[in-house]
Amino acid sequence: MSWIQGDGAVHTTPASYMYNAEGLRTAKTVDSTGTYYCYEYDRVVKEIDDWGMVAYNVYGTALISRELNGQKSYYFYNGHGDVTMLFSAPGFIAASYDYDAFGAEPDVLLGDVNGDGLVDFFDYMDVANHVYGYFPLSGAAFRAADVNQDGARLTAGMSP
Repeated sequence: MSWIQGDGAVHTTPASYMYNAEGLRTAKTVDSTGTYYCYEYDRVVKEIDDWGMVAYNVYGTALISRELNGQKSYYFYNGHGDVTMLFSAPGFIAASYDYDAFGAEPDVLLGDVNGDGLVDFFDYMDVANHVYGYFPLSGAAFRAADVNQDGARLTAGMSP
């Protein structure tokens, strides 16, 4: 994983991944911190890291909720199966998404979480803090954090 610091220098953090025989990721190590994935069929239902942080995912036909460090988020979908809102456990809107008539989201610079026009270390830290539950991302920042456009806001994908 690498990012560009404000001074223009490129910084790199070592990352490694392990997969099972079915091609599903079972472990990730970034900067010597491991994350381990437990599956039910092909869906991640539990994540555990070396620091004891645990995340749980609940599925129906799609992801219903995700609990990270005791904070639960609920996913709401439109008729096309697109996530339109995330609600926190007390019922507050944590994030919302807009789509045009063709199902595309408004243009967002992927990785530019803080909206300053750069993809840098500060964006990486914002996503890391979100992933570990220190503060929520919402709106365009939440979409920009999905750098791989796979629905996950993971710092490992932040390679400008």
